[in-house]
Amino acid sequence: MSTDLPTPAEVFGADGNALLTSWVAAVLVNSLKVIGLSQITGVARLLSGAFATKEDAEMLRATYGPPPPPDAPMPFVLQRLHSIHRNELENLVPFFALSFCYMLTLPPLVEARVLLLVFTLGRLAHTLFYLCSWSPWRSIAWGIACQALLIMAGRIGAWLVPSASVGVQVVINAPMALQWLVSLGVLGVISEQRRRFEQVAQRDHEVGRAMLAPPDRLSGAQRGGRGRGSRDADPRAQLEDDSDEDDD
Repeated sequence: MSTDLPTPAEVFGADGNALLTSWVAAVLVNSLKVIGLSQITGVARLLSGAFATKEDAEMLRATYGPPPPPDAPMPFVLQRLHSIHRNELENLVPFFALSFCYMLTLPPLVEARVLLLVFTLGRLAHTLFYLCSWSPWRSIAWGIACQALLIMAGRIGAWLVPSASVGVQVVINAPMALQWLVSLGVLGVISEQRRRFEQVAQRDHEVGRAMLAPPDRLSGAQRGGRGRGSRDADPRAQLEDDSDEDDD
């Protein structure tokens, strides 16, 4: 009985070596990024003195002082790093499983590389945008990476049910397509609201500058309009005018 392991070409076909290399590279980059986030979180804890456990705080009591109370708020940077790390784990677990099963379906080499690259770049961009608090770009990067996973899942479903391959892929990708449509609509509404808010803020700023400017810095039209408006709006000025007319 032979104990030789099959070569990638025997398992994945003629493009086996290239497919396996592409998958391993994507897995390596995404795994190293998660490990790097763990190291960054550890450094942030040391710099801020906000430790995960009470015994760590007690051990470094001489450096950082007494540990904070249990209900003390976590520093913003640590909250951000925890959210990024949690989101990474939520997305990488399906990626490892789906991408491996996707490789077993012997996909075209170009398609596999594009999907793996799109997912990896999408996750890298998501992490960067999350750290920089850039919205809605963070959500867009997440959606792009998730779409690559759903395309892989659709290909797996089509491989399992070849008689209904198109229907399976449509069903798997339909929820994400609906989410894209809803997200684009919401972004359009948000953009319009932001544009109107900026217009109102600019107008209020200009009105405020005009009201606070000294008379000698106002134009003639502004001084005349401001004088008439302020005198008409002041009841005491109107009474003085009426008394002057009675004296005459």
